[in-house]
Amino acid sequence: MAIRSFRIPVSHGEAIEAELNALLNSHRVVSVDRHFVANGELSFWAYAVEYLDSSERTKSNTGSVPPTRNRIDYREVLTRAADENLPAATLARRASFDVSLFQSRRD
Repeated sequence: MAIRSFRIPVSHGEAIEAELNALLNSHRVVSVDRHFVANGELSFWAYAVEYLDSSERTKSNTGSVPPTRNRIDYREVLTRAADENLPAATLARRASFDVSLFQSRRD
């Protein structure tokens, strides 16, 4: 993990703000702490950003792969509901327990 701090003046801090936004958009952020320091015209925002650097990010992505979730094709559920005169919610609940309904049918 890496930590980067920013001091963004209240007036004319656009360049540092853009740098902060670039960091936030390009890294996986773990936490952000911010505090306002009131000191008249010298007031500023202080940010501390904790993030994963690129080497840690690739290590975490190569770990265990989460199981794929089965998806319900609601067009099929609604069509079956209309054919069987059942509420769609009943068929959707049944479909969540029947894995064969999730496989595409190729005739």
